[in-house]
Amino acid sequence: MRLQSRNLWAFAPIVLVLAVCFTIGWVIAQQAKILPQQLRHAIKSDYLESKKKDLKSHIELAQKAIKHLREPGLKLTDEEAKEGAKRILTNLRYSEEDGYFFVYDFTGTNIVHPIKKGWNGQNKWDYQDSNGKYVIRDLLKTALGGDGFDEYLWHKPSADHAGRSKLAYMVVLEDWEWVLGTGVYLDDVERFLDGIDTELRSYIHDSLKWVTAITLLGVMVLSIIQIRIGRIIACTLLARELHDKVKQDLAYIARELGNKLALFNHSGVMAIAHDQDFLRNMQDAAQQALSKIIFLIEGKDPDNPSLVEGLKMVKNDSEKREGIPVIFSLSNQMKAQTDHLAKAKKMALIEVAREALNNIGKHAAATQVNMQLGVDDHNIILTIHDNGIGFDIDYAIRGMGLNNMEAYMKEVDGTLLIVSSLEEGTTITATAPRNHNIWSDILCLLNRP
Repeated sequence: MRLQSRNLWAFAPIVLVLAVCFTIGWVIAQQAKILPQQLRHAIKSDYLESKKKDLKSHIELAQKAIKHLREPGLKLTDEEAKEGAKRILTNLRYSEEDGYFFVYDFTGTNIVHPIKKGWNGQNKWDYQDSNGKYVIRDLLKTALGGDGFDEYLWHKPSADHAGRSKLAYMVVLEDWEWVLGTGVYLDDVERFLDGIDTELRSYIHDSLKWVTAITLLGVMVLSIIQIRIGRIIACTLLARELHDKVKQDLAYIARELGNKLALFNHSGVMAIAHDQDFLRNMQDAAQQALSKIIFLIEGKDPDNPSLVEGLKMVKNDSEKREGIPVIFSLSNQMKAQTDHLAKAKKMALIEVAREALNNIGKHAAATQVNMQLGVDDHNIILTIHDNGIGFDIDYAIRGMGLNNMEAYMKEVDGTLLIVSSLEEGTTITATAPRNHNIWSDILCLLNRP
């Protein structure tokens, strides 16, 4: 229960991150609802102001177009000047269909309307739109006493039906008692704002997707880290329990079995051979179990030892089995350089050492073996030399041991070299390439003779 509760605490940061991410996502989602409305209102206000400026500039254009007909001293009658102005304003456009001008006199009689030509000369003072608004009288009142802008529903020439909202701007031509105006349809504004809304919502949607993706990636990475932390915590606690409760008992059993065997060997008491073998086997089993427990306590895999530890186990097994001392030497930096060696290369070198020591015990009649582990810029080099009787390589019958060693090294792109002569012993050199990245591989190729 204690291990489980601590492991659950190891996952607490993941829960916290998920809660924070959910909160951030909820806030973003709420803002995604409010932000488009706020931006739409702000953009609409700015956009309408720009349209009002455009309407004023269009009216100035129309005034300039008929300015020459209103100058004093013109050799035309007032009616002839007005007729000329009516023709100009009827044909004047600033956009193909909807950008036209209209004129009413102060009584509401239509003077110019390029779209509703049947209105010319008719009084429209009481004309109402579909909302009941008196359009013409309000236009005249706005022009004569207001800022010149008014909004109403009106037929749009480029649309299929009437009733589109329109913003108009009018100015007063006092000398002719005319009101000159033009307008912009607000559905164009709404269409523009809808496009802005679509782009904004798409941007927010994409942002949410990125936030979600980044959050999920972060949670995945954090989960992996937390799982590893949880495993480390669990292994640390398990190692502590094994050290405190199991290791001591196994060490005691192995020690007592060893003492009992020593008593048999030195007391002169004749023990039954079967009992001695039993005690020896129990001591070996206890010692192996103790070694594995020590591996677990140190956070190592007993079935996948490092190269140095694997060679030491092979050395110890050979000395117990064959009784031939094996001197194992390596440089101070060797352990660090071989700790992360690929498992296939590591196991190949260990198996070569095992086969070599087996052959020495069976055939070499040696009294000592030197095993050396070395390294250069490109390779891990294992050298095993015995002081035995040697053999003639050219005439020796190759057994399964030699074939196995060559096969092990071939599988990892390594090499095996055997040098032997009669009465001078045998030297076996196994060479396996080190783990490299691409740059070290290039350097190896450049440095290769």
